[in-house]
Amino acid sequence: MIGEVAKMRTGILNALDELRDSQTTSARESKPRMPDLRSKILHVVNWVDSADIDAQNSNGCLEGTRVDILAELSAWSRDIHAPRIYWLNGMAGVGKSAIARSFCHELRKDGLLGGSFFCSRRGTVEQADAKRIIPSLAVLMALRDVHCAQSLLAELDFRPYSPHWNYEVQVEHLLRGPFCGIHSEEHPLPVVVIDALDECSDENATRDLLLELVKSASLLPMKFFLTSRPELHIRRELERLHDAPSLGKVLRLHDIEMDIVSADISLYLTHGLRALQPSAPNWPQEADIAILTQLSGKLFIYAFTVLMYLRDNPIERLEKLTGTVVTAGQVMTRSLDDIYRMILREAMDLGHHEHEEIDLTRRMLSINVFLRHPLKVVELASLLNIPVHRVKSSLDRLHAVIYVPIRDDHGCLSTFHASFGDFLATPGRAPSYMHRYTYDVHTHLADACIQTLHKKLSFNMSRKGSSYLPNTEQVHTLRDDALHYASLHWSYHAVRSCQAEVSLFELEKIFAGPRFLFWLEVLSAFSISAQASEILQVILDCHDHASPHFLGFLEDGIDFVTHFGPAIAYSAPHIYISALAFCPNSSAIRRVCAPYFSRLPRLLLRGPSYSDQNLSGPAIFMPDGKHILVGFSDGELRAWDTEFGAPTSTFSGGHTCPITCVAVSLDGLRVATGSADNIVCIWDMRSSVGLRSWDPQATDHARHLRMKFPSSHEDGVRLLHFSPDGYKVASGLGREVYILNAMTGAPLCPILGSDHVDLNSSVAFSPNSEELISGTETGTMQLWDTNTGLLIWRATRTEHGHFAHITSVRFAADGRQVLSVASNGTVCVWDTRGGYVRSIYRPLNCGLHWIMPPPNELLAVNESEDCDLPASLWTKEPHLEPPHGIRTLRPVMHDKSSILSSDIRRVVVGSNTNTIFVWDLETRSVVCGPHRGIRTDDILSVALSSDGCHMLATTHDCGARVWRCDPDAAANPRANTIAPGPSSTITLKTYPRDYPPNDISPSLPSSQQRDIFRLTDEGWIQDVSCKPPRLLVWIPPEKRRGVYLPTMTFILANYPTYFLDFGDFYAHGTRWADCFRGDSDAGR
Repeated sequence: MIGEVAKMRTGILNALDELRDSQTTSARESKPRMPDLRSKILHVVNWVDSADIDAQNSNGCLEGTRVDILAELSAWSRDIHAPRIYWLNGMAGVGKSAIARSFCHELRKDGLLGGSFFCSRRGTVEQADAKRIIPSLAVLMALRDVHCAQSLLAELDFRPYSPHWNYEVQVEHLLRGPFCGIHSEEHPLPVVVIDALDECSDENATRDLLLELVKSASLLPMKFFLTSRPELHIRRELERLHDAPSLGKVLRLHDIEMDIVSADISLYLTHGLRALQPSAPNWPQEADIAILTQLSGKLFIYAFTVLMYLRDNPIERLEKLTGTVVTAGQVMTRSLDDIYRMILREAMDLGHHEHEEIDLTRRMLSINVFLRHPLKVVELASLLNIPVHRVKSSLDRLHAVIYVPIRDDHGCLSTFHASFGDFLATPGRAPSYMHRYTYDVHTHLADACIQTLHKKLSFNMSRKGSSYLPNTEQVHTLRDDALHYASLHWSYHAVRSCQAEVSLFELEKIFAGPRFLFWLEVLSAFSISAQASEILQVILDCHDHASPHFLGFLEDGIDFVTHFGPAIAYSAPHIYISALAFCPNSSAIRRVCAPYFSRLPRLLLRGPSYSDQNLSGPAIFMPDGKHILVGFSDGELRAWDTEFGAPTSTFSGGHTCPITCVAVSLDGLRVATGSADNIVCIWDMRSSVGLRSWDPQATDHARHLRMKFPSSHEDGVRLLHFSPDGYKVASGLGREVYILNAMTGAPLCPILGSDHVDLNSSVAFSPNSEELISGTETGTMQLWDTNTGLLIWRATRTEHGHFAHITSVRFAADGRQVLSVASNGTVCVWDTRGGYVRSIYRPLNCGLHWIMPPPNELLAVNESEDCDLPASLWTKEPHLEPPHGIRTLRPVMHDKSSILSSDIRRVVVGSNTNTIFVWDLETRSVVCGPHRGIRTDDILSVALSSDGCHMLATTHDCGARVWRCDPDAAANPRANTIAPGPSSTITLKTYPRDYPPNDISPSLPSSQQRDIFRLTDEGWIQDVSCKPPRLLVWIPPEKRRGVYLPTMTFILANYPTYFLDFGDFYAHGTRWADCFRGDSDAGR
């Protein structure tokens, strides 16, 4: 018995262990993995990995040196009350970067390193770009742990990252927003290190960055350690920290006492010299180290350069150095200049080298110093058209100041320290024989850029395989870094050339033609097209040397790259098939480039539909589906024929204030309009005149053509609704509803709701026109007798499930049930006889705005993330529950953003995701849309034609648009198909409208069954029938709202509208390069 109990106990314990292990495994598997989060972050935000501490020289301060400074920095980093900014500044060569590297290593040991960015003009271009600092630091902060990574990704889900963000947005959404909530006030803040701010190429950008950091530092969950030279643009922003000790601290490194610095430099020299000759006894002498220490002054770079200089012949060269006369009181750079001069003198000794060799060495030395960014050996050789071996041999004797890769021709050439560039570029410091080379260095570099551009620029250099895909989804084959350099810096060197006029003349011959577009293609392929306008602006700022013709071309070029910048950057082929195609005829870019291209799309101007007043309220379809009625701000009602785009009728004289609502009878013979001044007019559509109507303040009803309601209604006429029999009109003003005779305008019963306090938000007649249901903004439902004006029943918000604004009501077809929906997503089915709720659903935690009663079913409109499930149907039987798991992600915007067709087959929905679509209730599928590119928060109204085949939307931008939404509509017999390949077919359909003889009949792309073309918020017209969606063309921002999309049949607007003509558009997809006519000279 005891054995059995023991066995049972063992089994239970084993089972518990297994359960615990399974729970641990499950938790581990459900926990986000850091590698996955890292890949997601790096996919969203491009950081500069070459600027991180792990990519720098591992050497920091020699152990035992800079002890006091590093101890002070360590204490600052741990002090939770310390100021948020620490600025270490000093002249070139005093050891700022070494301190920064050491501090990074110490912070990492303490777990306090938030991130680092080592700026450099001698590294990659990105390391000198101040705009890349905050994104890179944000990535490193996020990669510290899972919580930080998840927080950054959540922030970027809310506000997708853009490389064009200004510093304020960068700080808010990359630093403050993601990381503010994850730090404990009891622990030290993480520290981010930004070294060598003076190395950033754009002084204005650096200044703006510092301005934002100083302004926001106290709100950010991190500290900032900054180093730089004391340059003016940096001092102006950071020296204010002297006056605000609670915000920041400043240490000027070159002000540290000489004896402290000398001790550190002496230790550094001793260690370095003994490493050069470890086997030499008694070398170096203490006296030698003392002399070198005295020569170094406070400049660690001098000591570093000495060690580099001594590597090849340490003993003899040390004797030469220590024989230098030391003069008291010399300027801080004097000793550094002396050793630089000595290095140059030995490298260019005429006694040991040919004159041509020395000339090339001086030339290459000046070029390397004045390059805008370092180049690899092979790149520089290609740019200068010099053999690689000559480039390397010319610099062989300058290894003390220039880094020259020994075996790797693909390594970068660069100076070891910025102080050497200062030495050569500063008059009075460099040897006189270098003046000629530094004077004309930009001329040589400008000539090199010009020759490279002239020789290499050609059409389709990017070798992009398809215009349907962005650059990022195609193989990058352009690897010519010499061309990359020339494309970026030609203007910089040209304006600084001592022969600037000649350089600009040669550049004009290159750029004032199609090679301007080829140059943009290179920038696009290298993902640097955002700099195009700055490159061109450099020439305009030095206009004295350029011809007026070239200046005019460049001005239009800046407009071109600014206006079409998104298309140029996103997809290189669209430089031609979108940017050039839609460039204005007045632009010099189009005049000189267009003759070389064909088979492009066109935008054909149609013109505005009206020009005087603005739309003020909703527009509706007439029952025939071919005309629309639109209310205007001047009080006029106008009718348009949507098939021919022509106005047919104007109804005026009834209103003097903007029209707020419009309704039409089912037979189309009567129209009711309401305005902001409480007037309702009823119009005869056959004669366009107002019928007799009633004015409650008048004594002779026969003399009035309109109704004037009491002025106490401040909101004007809010609701108009015709009864199914066409005999009655319900007009809602605030809390009251008036029932009017649709033939005469006379009142048919007392005012409904005059004793109520709620504002009416929706009304509907029963199928027999004898009853009216009304819903209010406070959730009250009321049923009225339309003959007597008596209240049949009233249900307040406390008696049913509506606790919010009722957005829509509708009778079921049998008249025995009423459906209502509130802005909080509550849906109720009412019994009209008893006034009680038969069913109540709370399926959605969002606004819901139209419901639909087909037999035994209830429609609730909501939109899924990918628009594949915009509606769900539930039974309305009281004993059945709605389906589980249905959630809306984005609520519909307001009560006019959705509407049902009169045949109860379709619903048109506008949501605040900038989407409008039509849902077929029988097939439960989208038959039209989603239409994007219209801001749904600007929508005034939406409508469907009586047959459900056309959709109408009016917006606050003074426009109305009509779409064809019948998938079974017959295809136009003049349709033609372009088939560049089995995977790249566009069906083109002639616009279905007759035109006057002198007008142009444009073409529009269309699908045969449903709309597969979408205009995105970014301006791309995409073919969404395939994945990923194909890029067809990019539409400029000012033309987007006026472009006729494939299924759009009419645009009513007071701004220009355009037809998109694809009739000759054969150059797209894999055949996009066919747009170039192939002129041999232009394409060279």
